[in-house]
Amino acid sequence: MRVLLTGGGGLVGSRLAPMLAERHDVTHFEIADPGDGLPWIEGDLLGNGAVAAACEGMEAVVHLAAVHGRRWREVGDHAMFQTNVMGTHNILQGAVGAGVRRVVFTSSISATGHGNGPPAPSLPIDEETPRGPSDLYGLSKQLGEQMCRFATARYGLSTMVLRPGYICAEDVPFERTIDFLFHMVEVGDVARAHLLALEAPEELSHGTFIVTADSPLARVEPLQFFADRAGTLEGLFPGIARHIEDGTLDASRGKEWYTIERARRVLGWEPKRGFELPYGSGIRRARHRYAPYRRDA
Repeated sequence: MRVLLTGGGGLVGSRLAPMLAERHDVTHFEIADPGDGLPWIEGDLLGNGAVAAACEGMEAVVHLAAVHGRRWREVGDHAMFQTNVMGTHNILQGAVGAGVRRVVFTSSISATGHGNGPPAPSLPIDEETPRGPSDLYGLSKQLGEQMCRFATARYGLSTMVLRPGYICAEDVPFERTIDFLFHMVEVGDVARAHLLALEAPEELSHGTFIVTADSPLARVEPLQFFADRAGTLEGLFPGIARHIEDGTLDASRGKEWYTIERARRVLGWEPKRGFELPYGSGIRRARHRYAPYRRDA
């Protein structure tokens, strides 16, 4: 396919671009040349004419570009919201006008309230969990998702929405890897999810998919975990208790986790990275699948 890629110079985009280029004809749309040797169209997401022109002749668009994290703090709320919301609107309108078949949109678990918002009503969190965003960035992603659904319903554009968790680099330090049990995902796994979403069957007109590491907590009774975090994790990862006891790993930071069953079933996505102990001991999964925990039960 002829694919337009936005955000190709970022953390995920720099891993995804060469994956795409092995299988498709990829062109960047960026303010600055990502410098990877692939064709590049200079332009700003807020320039609807430039976006429309870049979409001409394309069969698909992978829309990774967004303002978040440190960049959000640098440019402020207004610029972040403009780029994330109007930039996505321009991409979708440009795709529709150019006859593009599919747009892959990078959303976030923040679209449904990850962070400091109210607790999830049930665990594990899936794509249908009824919770709204807890900050302006999450709202910008929620609006992007709504625009994707509208573009599919109104114009017949295939839109694939991915909700990555907190994206980490390959060299994340061990003390941070406990977050793979709750909301984290390695960048290479996110890139592969985008490739699979792009190449999903054409008859799949719209889909939303959570993209985090595969947490064994999704197969454990949540009340058991909250009652005895260290003991529950020791049952899953023999030897982890000593890392919790000496303060290397902080098991108290995890309050919720996600299921990736839809991405696994529909896209065939399987993350390669998850939590493991540094000496490579085997992971003993919980033997039984429990009913999802509901806080209102």
